[in-house]
Amino acid sequence: VCPATRRTKAHAMPMILIATSQEMRELSDEPLFSEVIEACADEILRDFVHRDEHALLENVGPAGERLDLPAGRLTLPGHAIETSWFLLREAAYRQDAALQDAALDILRTDWPRLSQAVGDWRVGSVPTFPLPAEEFDVAVISQTL
Repeated sequence: VCPATRRTKAHAMPMILIATSQEMRELSDEPLFSEVIEACADEILRDFVHRDEHALLENVGPAGERLDLPAGRLTLPGHAIETSWFLLREAAYRQDAALQDAALDILRTDWPRLSQAVGDWRVGSVPTFPLPAEEFDVAVISQTL
């Protein structure tokens, strides 16, 4: 996204940087990988997890503020699971109980949407949540299970 035209940031970038840096750290003692993981974990927990709205948002403003447009209401249940997984892996690596609790809170926070998406998958449909604008849109990609 061009900062001059749309001042937003996406959750996908720090999430994938954590996963990639964890894999790279397995191959090298380079401190940069741990630094990237820590910075990205902090950014996710500070800017993308909106506990008051019970959501891990996919797109936020530069300072983590909620965007008042469709992209600002987007949550992806799979990203909540993946983010929790990567943060739990990091918590185990660091032996960090606070990070573990934060990772589990993401699952607890997003659980209503996660369980609805899983229920819809079981019956073979992709959920389309016709929610009012003040609610969140949920995108679920259909997969062959």
